[in-house]
Amino acid sequence: MLKVFTNLLILILLNNYYAESQTTHMSCPDIRNGVFYSYPMNTIDRWKSERNGDIQKEINIETGDTLIFKVSWDRDCEYKLKYQSGGKKLKKEELNMLKQYNFVYTVSEATPNYYIATTFLNEPNDYPISVDTMWNKERPVSHDRVVFTNLSPTDIRKIKLKDTSHFALLYVYRPSKFVCGGIGFPMYANNMLMCGFPAKGGGAFVFKVVKEGPMRLQGQHKQKKDFLDLNIRFGQKYYVRVDTKWSMARCIPYLLEKDKLKGEEGFIEAQY
Repeated sequence: MLKVFTNLLILILLNNYYAESQTTHMSCPDIRNGVFYSYPMNTIDRWKSERNGDIQKEINIETGDTLIFKVSWDRDCEYKLKYQSGGKKLKKEELNMLKQYNFVYTVSEATPNYYIATTFLNEPNDYPISVDTMWNKERPVSHDRVVFTNLSPTDIRKIKLKDTSHFALLYVYRPSKFVCGGIGFPMYANNMLMCGFPAKGGGAFVFKVVKEGPMRLQGQHKQKKDFLDLNIRFGQKYYVRVDTKWSMARCIPYLLEKDKLKGEEGFIEAQY
């Protein structure tokens, strides 16, 4: 569940939520109580969810940490979790976020063996935090599920990329501009929330990518999307400029891969 922390920070920075998504109406009586297991993408976490009436216990199988949430069902296949207690191994700022926000889950598919839920902050909108499969039995899963990590300025200074490195570096930046500069929106990689560009404009991120192969980047403002396909190879640097353009009376994101020279210049400018 709580890969949510990193993704929650991303969506808080956007400060731009919309309740325009449609929820599939279906019957979900069998998931209101029970024990479920989830294995969030781009993490090594394994979570056990014990739901009984209006209480849900979230147990991190890796660390043993436990959190208690109050459950409320707003619709037949839509429920909300509100933090009550627990999380002794969490950082103070993580606990503060849990106390401040609710997590809403909309169920798109329910079967005898699993259900699929999309997670949103506070209410359903166009920007999901994650999409997870909740299994009714524990499953063997690989610990090798991490695709990328966001590097801090300290990490960037320490890291040295070589031809023999078993990772690549992805530089993503958005220049400050007047046209559509006040629009905030998220970016996804292979359908996983990667980063968010705030409504004030600008922004620069560096990611360490630890999986080779195809990576589809997606910029999204409301229901308008743009895609960029990369073929990640270890030992390489990739530069992506994330921009917005005005078209048909609305702001639309678009993504462009840049060469090393222009990419480095644009990334440096976007940092200031």
